[in-house]
Amino acid sequence: MAKEILPEDLFSNSENKINLQLLIYNQLANHNLQATKTLCGVYALRQITGGIKYLAGNNVISEQTQIDFSIQLKNFLIHIIYESDFAQTTELKKCENCGFKRLCNR
Repeated sequence: MAKEILPEDLFSNSENKINLQLLIYNQLANHNLQATKTLCGVYALRQITGGIKYLAGNNVISEQTQIDFSIQLKNFLIHIIYESDFAQTTELKKCENCGFKRLCNR
């Protein structure tokens, strides 16, 4: 059985980045396709013989997990947008290939 990961842990632990990505995809699918029961999984090409690794074992993502994740995602985005200070890098070399360099006039 897969270890349950709490939604708040997704944003604070980089080891959960794949799970975070899957839950964001799940959120988008539920919103755009009105899907209510989804299985989220990843097919790791580096471990191709392992098959699909599902986020919640072989279970659909529960409605409560979806609600909790939605709240945490909203709070996380509010924090990033309204409460965080973004400092421009002093290393202009990093800006050369940045897709956002026009936003900060670099």
